[in-house]
Amino acid sequence: MSDQTATNADAGSGTALALVAPQPVAQVTDQQAMTEAQQVDPAAAKQIQATVTSYVDQLVTLDEHSLDFDRKVEAIHSLGDADIRASAAVSNRLLQQPAKAMDSGPLSKTSDVSNNLVKLRRTVEDLDPSRQGLLSKKTLFGIIPFGNRLRDYFAKYESSQRNIDAIIQSLFRGQDELRQDNASLEQEKQNVWAIKDKLQQYLYMSAQLDSALTAKIASLQTTDPDKAKALNEDVLFYVRQKRQDLLTQLAVNMQGYLAMNLIRNSNLELIKGVDRATTTTVSALRTAVIVAQALNNQKLVLDQMTRHLAEADAAACDCLEANRGVFASFFSAEEFGKFEQQVQGYAFGEALAQLEQAARTPSG
Repeated sequence: MSDQTATNADAGSGTALALVAPQPVAQVTDQQAMTEAQQVDPAAAKQIQATVTSYVDQLVTLDEHSLDFDRKVEAIHSLGDADIRASAAVSNRLLQQPAKAMDSGPLSKTSDVSNNLVKLRRTVEDLDPSRQGLLSKKTLFGIIPFGNRLRDYFAKYESSQRNIDAIIQSLFRGQDELRQDNASLEQEKQNVWAIKDKLQQYLYMSAQLDSALTAKIASLQTTDPDKAKALNEDVLFYVRQKRQDLLTQLAVNMQGYLAMNLIRNSNLELIKGVDRATTTTVSALRTAVIVAQALNNQKLVLDQMTRHLAEADAAACDCLEANRGVFASFFSAEEFGKFEQQVQGYAFGEALAQLEQAARTPSG
């Protein structure tokens, strides 16, 4: 529950609690990507600086009209291309996930996991004894016809048990698929992280090239203006263009990593939801069924006692002695003592009246 939800809930008793959907992945800006690009390993940064210095020094010595100069400039055009393509491939695979999820994802309308969670919930609700009116004290005493309904309920529960087991097994299979998806996401995240490190280094290199070329062009403006112009138009322009490409791809890469975290966390919540549905929910149903069975046994005892009392049969004393716990649960300590005295004193009419009075008293 978010802080905002908690605040709303505390504002007054009339405000209902509400589930708040997780926030979408925040957009990664170029500035954030640039800041991230500065986080280059010192050893790698030192090597990059040496490479850039050597590259610029060699470039300056070449004739700007020569083939060697063109070859050197071509290295700028291909700088980081392989890793940009690798990062784009990850983004494309990630982009396919939402479309796939809408058709067959864990939360889609055709998803086995989501459909089976709904089926299990509906089945459990249909079998809830309290929804069938089987846990009412008045129902037990026969004011509402009870025996046939209870037998029908247990027959329905037995017939549904196989269906429940099939749903649970299907949920477990869906849960395994979610775990496999998360394992694949973890591998993809490692790939994205490795690509991010390379993009950071290339971006750092492009920034160093920009600085070195800008300084070199400024120093050549007076001594060799033609070379300064060639460096500015044929090299520095493309360095800055490549730098922007790398910056954009790094931002996309970082956002893709965050998005995979969001998908992974959503899968984890669904996995935990399956755990809850197959343990707590089903256990609660079975506990309720056990209670209903116990109440059915109580009704049999109560029917037997009612018959004995109505027929003024001394067997009522034996029935009371054999089922003291059952009868004690329907009376207060004082009322049970009175009921016991009436039965043992053969005041069967008074005992029957007290039993019927208990039936008319709402359970607290």
